[in-house]
Amino acid sequence: MKKLFYLSILTLITFQLTAQNDTIFIMRHGMIIYQKAVTDVDSILFYRPVFNPHGQILDPRDSTIYNTIIIGNQLWLAENLRYLPAVHSPQDGSLNEGRYYVSNYWGSDVLLAKATCAYEDYGVLYNWSSAQTACPPGWHLPSDAEWNTMFQVLGDTSSIGLKLKQTGNQYWNAPNANVTNESGFSALAGGLRDETTLTYYDLGNYGFWWSATSSSPGNSSVKKLYFNQDGVEHHELPKNQGFSVRCIVD
Repeated sequence: MKKLFYLSILTLITFQLTAQNDTIFIMRHGMIIYQKAVTDVDSILFYRPVFNPHGQILDPRDSTIYNTIIIGNQLWLAENLRYLPAVHSPQDGSLNEGRYYVSNYWGSDVLLAKATCAYEDYGVLYNWSSAQTACPPGWHLPSDAEWNTMFQVLGDTSSIGLKLKQTGNQYWNAPNANVTNESGFSALAGGLRDETTLTYYDLGNYGFWWSATSSSPGNSSVKKLYFNQDGVEHHELPKNQGFSVRCIVD
């Protein structure tokens, strides 16, 4: 991830070259105010950059490339997260231990799960515990406040879904009408892993996304979009359910 330094004062940057560890020292009035190993930095910018709203990031854990989108002042993934260090059957649930699911896949082989169309199209379903640490380095699971900031940028909550959902019927069942996806968020109907029936539901009908905001020991806030509704709903749902994850930059 690029390291951005905004300097409002004249600052002397001294490069100390050593045999084993090159370090950048940022100094003010002869004192070191910040230092960083050169290996941790790929660029230094002395101006406020203008970002392309449509960018990409590389997840170093599995080399997955994700599209990103800027909405207001926030940088979001424009795809559902696909990080899958393990995979579980929908019959294997947990409230406190991490669980990872791929819709319509019942096995435990990560490579086979990744070969499915559901994984490629909709990503992974996480229980709340796994969702807390699933995002790439430098990114995190959005809080309720961060979700709401994005919704405020998009306007009327009764029609936000039209601005968030992917258009057409490839990833949403009909009607999915009047959808514009003008936000670029490209929300998908990834369905859920249901704790009550221990199976998968509603692929193509609904999209559910975790919030980092916990409402009780057993429940967390969830955002929900429908194939046949225009708005977005807020629910408090059990943490052992399996829902999609969108990440926001730190």
